[in-house]
Amino acid sequence: MEYLWKFILCFLASVFFAVVFHSPARSVPVSALIGSLSFLVYLLLGENLWSYFFAALVIALLGEAAARVMKMPATIFISSAVVPIVPGTGLY
Repeated sequence: MEYLWKFILCFLASVFFAVVFHSPARSVPVSALIGSLSFLVYLLLGENLWSYFFAALVIALLGEAAARVMKMPATIFISSAVVPIVPGTGLY
């Protein structure tokens, strides 16, 4: 249940950042899904350095795949999908 709640919150965070970045409307759900899946990878691998690496790898691969399928730049998907794995608590 906790992973589902975090998945939903990461989806919403990616949606809000996609809106702030003025992403095209049809790319917003895809980039939010990529961000949520990457955070799920991060949680499943444990909160360590390698989990950041593999979560970023998921973002890069899925972002490039979505860019090719939707014929848009990959930056649109990657920039808002990376937000959930940015270590905000560690910055304080």
